[in-house]
Amino acid sequence: MILCGIETHICVFQTARDLIKKNYKVKIVTDGVSSRKKNDNDTALKVLDNIGASLTTVEMLLFDILKNANDENFKKLSSIIK
Repeated sequence: MILCGIETHICVFQTARDLIKKNYKVKIVTDGVSSRKKNDNDTALKVLDNIGASLTTVEMLLFDILKNANDENFKKLSSIIK
């Protein structure tokens, strides 16, 4: 399950926690989440990492989905991301 959204320390955290309890693999897109206060966001990401969520970025996630540079979409994605 890939999660992004606002209020990392509330909405994203509670959703991720519940999914992890149900044995889902959860990826948090760190540049796709936010909180009004930086400390709330940072703390939530630390806790999510500690309880088993994987932290990633949009770019990292997209290239991970492609698996390798041999994918036919690699060059297209590279030009969009840069």
